[in-house]
Amino acid sequence: MHPRSKHWHLLDYVITWKDDQNDVKDTRVMRGADCGTDHQMVRSRVSFSVPKSHMRSKAKPPSRLDTGKIKVNKTKAELEEEMSKALRD
Repeated sequence: MHPRSKHWHLLDYVITWKDDQNDVKDTRVMRGADCGTDHQMVRSRVSFSVPKSHMRSKAKPPSRLDTGKIKVNKTKAELEEEMSKALRD
């Protein structure tokens, strides 16, 4: 309240991006918090929505795994060696 005119003035604001204005659902002043100043505590209810990531990876995983290659001893040994090396690191 202004000391001379006895009018109430809004001193505290909620700042948000223009794109996020629709996410602010409710804003209220908490008058019970007395901290010896003209300012009042402002509370806002906000509902954020996280956009889905539209980035696709360039390398596509194989559609089917050829498990028949594991039966070949040379391929099986190479796979075991790579896996043990990766686990050690």
